[in-house]
Amino acid sequence: MSRGDQVLAIIAARGGSKRLPGKNLRPLAGRPLLAYSILTARASQYVNLTVVSSDDDAILDVARRWGADPIRRPPEIADDRSPTIAAMQHALRVVSDGGFSPDHVALFQPTCPLRRVEDIDRAIADYLAVGADSALTVTEIHLKAGRKNAEGWYEPQYQVGIRKQDVEPLFQENGAFYVTRADLVADGVLFGPKTMMLSLPPEAGIASIDVEFDFLLTEALYRQLDYEAEFARLEKLPAGPVAA
Repeated sequence: MSRGDQVLAIIAARGGSKRLPGKNLRPLAGRPLLAYSILTARASQYVNLTVVSSDDDAILDVARRWGADPIRRPPEIADDRSPTIAAMQHALRVVSDGGFSPDHVALFQPTCPLRRVEDIDRAIADYLAVGADSALTVTEIHLKAGRKNAEGWYEPQYQVGIRKQDVEPLFQENGAFYVTRADLVADGVLFGPKTMMLSLPPEAGIASIDVEFDFLLTEALYRQLDYEAEFARLEKLPAGPVAA
């Protein structure tokens, strides 16, 4: 990482959630769900500033208390149809107007809390080392899938008789982590021409919370994989500068 590689971490957390109301502030093992992404981003050796973009007063207050800079998102980009890139562009403009001009923007989704700092640091280091435009975390899948043909019958999209493990793998975007050059984000682009895939432990992608079952699964994984030791350590780290 060169001296010019400044990284802004953005956590986009709207107040509204139709399928699981209040999920971003719902307690997970004694902490608000939002807190886990804040703690991970702040502890990364590559992240220079961590912000939370939200339209919700309670979320902004929790962001402040857990050590992130709160950024109020305008209503026109805060409904359930608003693309995340719009929130990223807005947050980038706000911090730039405040005097911080990052070279890269990392997106931490609050609904994917099970990330370890060393994995995030490794992912950012790999992205910087190859000179990629952007990177995303993926889960490798071997899928025997098909489609409905013109007559309405199942048509396999694989060689019949092949074992599932021998099917050419696909890579499913899992939403745990993204990083992109800041100039691309400013132009409304999340994935540049040179987008690399990053591998994180499987629970980082599995634990993407959208419905009640996801929350229960995440809590079980959290305890089974002993994430408490990780976050208890991060919680003791001093908070960075917080906006007034």
